[in-house]
Amino acid sequence: MKTKQAVQIAIIGMGPRGLTVLERIIAHALAKTTQDLLIYLFDPRDPGSGCHWPSQPDHLLVNSVAGQITQFADETVKDAGPILGGPSFYQWLTDSQGAEGAAAICPDAYYSRSMFGEYLQWVYHYLLHLAPANLKVVFCKEPIKSVQRQADGAWTLLTETSQSFHADYFFLTTGHTKPKPPHEHQAGPAIVTDPQSDCRKAGFYPCGLHRCH
Repeated sequence: MKTKQAVQIAIIGMGPRGLTVLERIIAHALAKTTQDLLIYLFDPRDPGSGCHWPSQPDHLLVNSVAGQITQFADETVKDAGPILGGPSFYQWLTDSQGAEGAAAICPDAYYSRSMFGEYLQWVYHYLLHLAPANLKVVFCKEPIKSVQRQADGAWTLLTETSQSFHADYFFLTTGHTKPKPPHEHQAGPAIVTDPQSDCRKAGFYPCGLHRCH
C-alpha cells in the first residue's frame, strides 16, 4: 500500500553528477514501489549534459577514455544498492554508430565532449523511461538563487523568476561553477577569470607561461 504523501526531492544541477543521483533514486524507487516520490530537477540548460553540451566543437575531448566512463552502477560498485543496468559511454558509442561505424570505436580512445553530452542526454531520457509509476519527475529550466531551511527541516527553493518549491531533501550537484565577478567599484581581491591573460596583463608569468620578445 502506498503512502499518501509524496516525498519531495530536489536536484540542483542536472549534469553528470545530478544524473547519477537521479539514477540512484530511480533504481531504489523501482525496488520499493510503496512510497510516492516527486523529484524536482533544476538546470538552466537541457538536462543531462551539464557543461558537455552537444554543440561544442568536436576537437574538445573528454579527459577519460570511453571504456572508463559510465552513468550506471554495476556489480563492481561496492554497496551501490539496486542495479538498473545501462550502457557505458563506449557501449553507447558502438550501438549508436551502426555496424560499420562500431568497428572504429575503441574503448581506450578519447572522444569529443559533444558526443559525451549526447550520451548524457540519452541517459536522462532512458532513466525517465525506466521510472516507475510511483515516481514523478518535474524539470525546471531555471537556476536556483536561494535555498532556505524551514523549522520542520524541509527546504524552500527559489528560482531566479521567484518560483518557489518545497523539498524534503535536496542535492546540490552543480559541479564546476564560475564565480560571479565583483561589482565594478567593489573593494576586495580581484577574481582571476583567465589565468594566462590576466597574468600577462599584470606583468608576471607563472611557471609554464613564457614571455615572447
